[in-house]
Amino acid sequence: MKPKKIIFHYPVEVDGETFSEVTMRPGKARDRLAAQKTVPVGSPEEAEPQLFANLCEVPVKVVEELYDIDYNQLMEAYQSFLVPPPKTSEKPA
Repeated sequence: MKPKKIIFHYPVEVDGETFSEVTMRPGKARDRLAAQKTVPVGSPEEAEPQLFANLCEVPVKVVEELYDIDYNQLMEAYQSFLVPPPKTSEKPA
């Protein structure tokens, strides 16, 4: 799997730095577990921004400041990593 570049419709500024795009790498189970450890028990939805921040290697504040249209792009990129590659059909010999 290859990382995906996401260009924001509405760049965000965090700590004096402007973020207009990020690159998300495919996640591993350890990424999800690490993100879950950062939120209170029973709040799995709060782990998602941390997961996306980890996969994009940006501060979580960047993800939290995104408009929904751009956050949706992160969700779509992440979901695309969860789809298995197409199977190749092998012809009998």
